[in-house]
Amino acid sequence: MRILSINYRENSFEVIADNLDDLWHLERIIEPSDTVSGLTERKIKAKEEGMRQSKESVWVEILAQRIEFHESSGDLRILGTIPFTPNELVETSAHHSLEVFPGKKIKVKKRKLKKYQVERLEKAKIASGRDSTLLVVLDDEEAEFALLKEFSFEKKGAHNGRKKRQRLSLAGHERKVF
Repeated sequence: MRILSINYRENSFEVIADNLDDLWHLERIIEPSDTVSGLTERKIKAKEEGMRQSKESVWVEILAQRIEFHESSGDLRILGTIPFTPNELVETSAHHSLEVFPGKKIKVKKRKLKKYQVERLEKAKIASGRDSTLLVVLDDEEAEFALLKEFSFEKKGAHNGRKKRQRLSLAGHERKVF
């Protein structure tokens, strides 16, 4: 995780998530009633009849009501309402969901930025640069490989010892297995 700023006076922080682990950490830091802002696409209603709706990229601020981490789709969704907007394309009090994914910048403003939340951000920053841990589970006939993540593990492959010779592909590295 890249921490762009932490402002204790405003009780806010600005970050860019680098991977799914960072999104998992953010899910645990962002709480309902926090204000989260970021760039998003918003459907804009046609001003005149006969014209189509369009999608515009706008910077929105959302009063978070629900925070959902979706490992399968690789994003963090923050659902809530837009409390205030200087942008004429976005309605105040409209419901919106802000999708956060690796590489996207967001700003979070809290009522009170707690010490453990800043420590968790720092932990995520350190973990982003760390090498992955390979887990190997084996018995007499079979071995399974996985990478250890902050929130779970990611299966990478398996090897069955009954075959005489096979290739094992693990994270882009091929090895002959005898």
